Amino acid sequence: SRGVVSNAKIRIYFSSAPYESPEESQRREEKRLASLESSTKNKKIVGYMRIKYISVFELSQVYGLFKNSPRVTVRIYNWTASTPVAFEAGESFLWDDLNWGKIPVVEYSILHIEVSSWNEIIGSISIQWKDLLSFFQGEPNRS
Repeated sequence: SRGVVSNAKIRIYFSSAPYESPEESQRREEKRLASLESSTKNKKIVGYMRIKYISVFELSQVYGLFKNSPRVTVRIYNWTASTPVAFEAGESFLWDDLNWGKIPVVEYSILHIEVSSWNEIIGSISIQWKDLLSFFQGEPNRS
């Protein structure tokens, strides 16, 4: 998926999570979902996503003398993760080894993506849960 972030562009590769047998899935998810259970009691998990890589490009220069040192923070419901800072990367960078696990997409949640350079926000984008699900329509499960 591609989104235009004010003063920047960001590309995130989403895929649906791979198929697991019901037994494997239950064992693997019991511990992790136990922590989510209390906060999602009245919410429905409508799917899972995995973020494999994030690419930022055409970033506006934040500081006059120094190159951008971008970092991306991704947040949905009660899950949050951030990339490492790409020190003096400039206007573009690719984090290609993220493979951020099975991320639950909870009904009525919003995916928030924020690009910053140190303490300065370069841009952000928000994606509704239904729009996330539409990205996966017809996509086979793959790892």
